[in-house]
Amino acid sequence: MEGILIISHGNYAQGLVDSARFIIGNNLRQLECVCYNRNDDQDSFHEKVLKAFKEVDSGDGVYILLDVAAGMCLKEAALLLNDKVEIISGVNVPLLLEVLTKRMTGNALDKQDLIAKGQAGLVDVREYLAWRLN
Repeated sequence: MEGILIISHGNYAQGLVDSARFIIGNNLRQLECVCYNRNDDQDSFHEKVLKAFKEVDSGDGVYILLDVAAGMCLKEAALLLNDKVEIISGVNVPLLLEVLTKRMTGNALDKQDLIAKGQAGLVDVREYLAWRLN
């Protein structure tokens, strides 16, 4: 099973994991997050990312989900890039839930499908409600 590592600026990654556990349950294996905070220096952040990566990597590959494709989070993720690592930026709850439910059901993860699910999670609620109410 692929590991999932979420990396963010600030506590966003922890919030995503907390939300996923609230919705799906606490039994989420090979899921870790690392939050880059203002008091982290480059070396300590690197060590946190490396430790979390090793915890989720079973040899089947790792999906690294980033908040944005910029800054220290991208730099650290890029250092881990190889043929068994996929990196997607712009992670949101719909994307994370898709990854987790596909893994739980034994379905293969497809990077382009996951990106599409994340994009589809952006909804104009006014239009959504108008369609539902009519």
